[in-house]
Amino acid sequence: YCCLPDEHWTMVFVSSGCKQLTGYSAEELLFNRKVSYEGITHPEDRDEVREKIGNALRNKERYSFEYRIFRADESLCWVWERGIGIYDDDGVAIAAEGFMQDVTHKKQQEQALRDAEVRYRSIFENAIEGIFQTSITGQYFAANPSLASIYGYESTQELMNDLVNIQDQLYVDPGRRNEFKLLMDMNGIVQNFESEVYRRDGDTIWISENARAVVNENGEILYYEGTVEDITERRTFEAQIQH
Repeated sequence: YCCLPDEHWTMVFVSSGCKQLTGYSAEELLFNRKVSYEGITHPEDRDEVREKIGNALRNKERYSFEYRIFRADESLCWVWERGIGIYDDDGVAIAAEGFMQDVTHKKQQEQALRDAEVRYRSIFENAIEGIFQTSITGQYFAANPSLASIYGYESTQELMNDLVNIQDQLYVDPGRRNEFKLLMDMNGIVQNFESEVYRRDGDTIWISENARAVVNENGEILYYEGTVEDITERRTFEAQIQH
């Protein structure tokens, strides 16, 4: 396109892709014959568009940004616009020219990822079971509030700052961590892995872990992730029955 930097963004040239992008023919959009480009720009984005292009023209810089327009059928379309100014002999911007690309699908994918992240975060933060990610060498990458509570910590950050060596600090029998890692190496998962562990105050509890190894494209283990359940009450009950 090539447009004037006026109140309408009057188009003086548009390519054949105009129809596919906007739903309007070149004849309808050129010189605002049926609609102006300002008119199809989303009202909430108009000030931002004018500010970004205006600043770029004044500074003689290229511009590149995304915003919304309404197509002829009134559907919403996200566009990525890139352009540069055209100047007269006195250095005054007399037009702008550039390219526009439909990026609606990309924006929808980004929103879907954000929505998925919100859902995952809600599950992670509110799950009754403890949830974790740890390095192979025994440091926590992530922990949810339930895991912190199970181990007697006030916050997840406190847990991750304090528990830096799971094998020596958490397991009553440090050998259990080696067994955990051996099962991961062999099977890629552990199921109902029961161990006695220390809480922050020095008391001990029994936990059951279900976890998997997360691997890269070469099959190399990157980290472990899984869940922890406090089974102390059940273990105590079983011990009482056996006696």
